[in-house]
Amino acid sequence: MNGSYPAIKIDLPTYRFNAKTGILEGIVPFEINESLMIIYGRGSSISGDLGGGSSSILRGAYGIPCSFDTFTIEGFTENGSVYMKYNNDTLALKPGERWTDIRFVNESTPIYSMVKTITETITYYGTMQKSQIKVTNRV
Repeated sequence: MNGSYPAIKIDLPTYRFNAKTGILEGIVPFEINESLMIIYGRGSSISGDLGGGSSSILRGAYGIPCSFDTFTIEGFTENGSVYMKYNNDTLALKPGERWTDIRFVNESTPIYSMVKTITETITYYGTMQKSQIKVTNRV
């Protein structure tokens, strides 16, 4: 980092997922019913010279294929794996499997220059029972 970057703080986490118990708890802005097929959780965090904090949101889908941000879930295999398109890549993840992409971006303005490290992670937790979803108005 060279110069002075206007650091920011974010603080808006809206859900928690406990991978050990399989419990998803948080603000659920969609209907939990028999048609619900997919729950997508997206979280962002910043640290270091950029500032600090995290935010997250949950979204639901009721059919296949379905698109969220930069990827599309295209289907499931008989063994429970999910396959999807992420940007221009085709991914297949087994339950519990994680995919990570790390890239470095040079950013420069008249008052600062830096190299940002951007890490994107997709984790597929597999099937969960609707009884494992705990709707709250805060986390």
